[in-house]
Amino acid sequence: MFKRDQSLIEMYAKQSPKHTEMVCAFVIASIRTHTSRLPKIMNSYRKRGRNGLSELMPRQQEGILYARKHRQWLFNLVERYRAGGITTEETLLELMTIPCIGLVKAGFLLQCLTGTVGCLDCHNLRKNDMPENAFNMSHNRVTEANLRKVRRYVQTCEELGGSEVLWNEWCDAMADRYTTFEDGNAVSFLHSQAIAGIN
Repeated sequence: MFKRDQSLIEMYAKQSPKHTEMVCAFVIASIRTHTSRLPKIMNSYRKRGRNGLSELMPRQQEGILYARKHRQWLFNLVERYRAGGITTEETLLELMTIPCIGLVKAGFLLQCLTGTVGCLDCHNLRKNDMPENAFNMSHNRVTEANLRKVRRYVQTCEELGGSEVLWNEWCDAMADRYTTFEDGNAVSFLHSQAIAGIN
């Protein structure tokens, strides 16, 4: 699942800043949104731009429009990270300058774009007996306290099996939880389908 769909997403994102923006839009749209609704939301945004975001909360809309405006910066940041010019922790903090992106969604965005880190959302945190606010942060400034928290987040993702394990387990869990999906494979494919507009 991960090997196929994350690779497709990463190849898609590498094509241009616009493609990278679409990955970010998907990540922001996924906040407090049932996974099955994401292809429809992404198709609406793809066709209608900002007018296609009416289903989302105002803060989500703000984040997506910010990513749209700053997509060249986002593309360059990810390329710099891939080239080893910036650490994982610094990259996560940079991604958190996007409205509506906290540490967990920054981890998900980097997972989609590069296959690293992961998304410790409420489902993963509950499954691993961690409080839902375990990785909440009040700001993204580079302070020693913030770097410690981000390092702990990255380390926790690794301890739980890494990006691939987290992705595959989450997709299987969603398929078990919702009858909308045939299996975890369908949940995983939805990610690349929604982002790339695969019909």
